[in-house]
Amino acid sequence: MPKELENFPGTEKVRESLVRDTITSLVNLQQLTPEAPDIRRELATNHRLLGGILAEAGKFQAAQEEFKASASLYSDLLRKEPKNAFWHRDLAVSFVKSGLMLEKLGDRQGACKEYGRVSSTLEQPQS
Repeated sequence: MPKELENFPGTEKVRESLVRDTITSLVNLQQLTPEAPDIRRELATNHRLLGGILAEAGKFQAAQEEFKASASLYSDLLRKEPKNAFWHRDLAVSFVKSGLMLEKLGDRQGACKEYGRVSSTLEQPQS
């Protein structure tokens, strides 16, 4: 979606629908090629994108669930490629965004737990 339309009234529902459709398509594609890291990465990225759209709409619980789904997918990618700096970064971003949503929901303890997961994510594995 072009940047100039992101803040146009009424586009949040269209954006949400487009990203949900993309997620559905990626899930179907992943079932055909379950080991494809590119599909898993796109799926994780789209969950994080949907989380952002939901957060903008004030749907913090649903947004937190999307950020959590994104983190889970990035964690899977890291298990297969533990030295991939991009997976570390993207996982950390998902944890931060999940923590922010928990703060919005009044769960400071849960938010602190998510923030704490960031530092362990960014530690480089020993070779």
